[in-house]
Amino acid sequence: MPNHTGARTARRPIARIFAGALVCVVILAIAFAVLLPGSRNTLPVTDLGYPDSAWATVDHTRIHYRTRGTEKPVLLMLHGFGASTFSWRHVLEDETRTATRIAYDRPGFGLTERPADPTPYSPGQAVPQLVALMDHTGTTEAVLIAHSAGARIAMELAIEEPEKVAALVLLAPALGRAPTDPGFLCTLARIPGAGRIGPFLMRFTPPLLERGLRASWSEPDALPPEVRTGYRRPLTARHWDRGLWNVMVAAGCSQHRPPTPTHVPPDIPVLVITGDRDTIVSPAASADLASAMGARLQVIPHTGHLPHEEDPIEFARILDDFLWTHGLLGE
Repeated sequence: MPNHTGARTARRPIARIFAGALVCVVILAIAFAVLLPGSRNTLPVTDLGYPDSAWATVDHTRIHYRTRGTEKPVLLMLHGFGASTFSWRHVLEDETRTATRIAYDRPGFGLTERPADPTPYSPGQAVPQLVALMDHTGTTEAVLIAHSAGARIAMELAIEEPEKVAALVLLAPALGRAPTDPGFLCTLARIPGAGRIGPFLMRFTPPLLERGLRASWSEPDALPPEVRTGYRRPLTARHWDRGLWNVMVAAGCSQHRPPTPTHVPPDIPVLVITGDRDTIVSPAASADLASAMGARLQVIPHTGHLPHEEDPIEFARILDDFLWTHGLLGE
């Protein structure tokens, strides 16, 4: 007969050692988090604003937005992951346009405040935040121009409140994947001191963020210095590290499902734009989405994941033609 007593006795010291090590790790994590300094050399978001910057309080968070123009239609722009209102500079600063142009920074990005409360970063809060911003600016209906991850929010609003959406313009749309089991970051966020450790870890990500920016350009070595500087600007905002951490945790823990393209009402005009050298969201994926939605597809040659930034003139031409075709462009 096997001697199970000896085996159990042998396992007890190992279990005690493991439990003791785990307790030590937790204690060190808490101590480390308490001693961690906050991010340095950062400024309040209001000190980093543009001449046309404004802030609206939504979800107890000051949302940064920029507005130009006063006439119809209203062009409301949503940026993608890691971007900000800077990515819409060519549309905002095009003084030949009389249409109202509004671009805003989603929580965790740009010059929007980064609260400690994780609620504003939740994917489920994105549409209510957009609606609140529209109410704040007196916008009853808008042409939503959305890039990459911003396309999910634009499509969700079109599905949930179609009367607010005159048309959808989706650039390199990234709708995300169906929710899975909570990932590593979601698990990490539950340990004591994660609220300090997580942001500290985010301070090592700027090189990765820049690598992502380079990969978004059709020719990474040709990325203009002023674009690199513009994308770095929000990393000087106070608590940028906390904001990025909360964004990552919210995405990892979310059970929010991406929108179903065919649920967008068919009477809302849709334009899908892609760059022929996009390695982030392939042109084929954009073409599939356009086909599923019965949308018009436009490919901007010699551009990557940021076609509206690499070739703003061609983007403006395509946009105006689409708006004109559907009777949305003012005289």
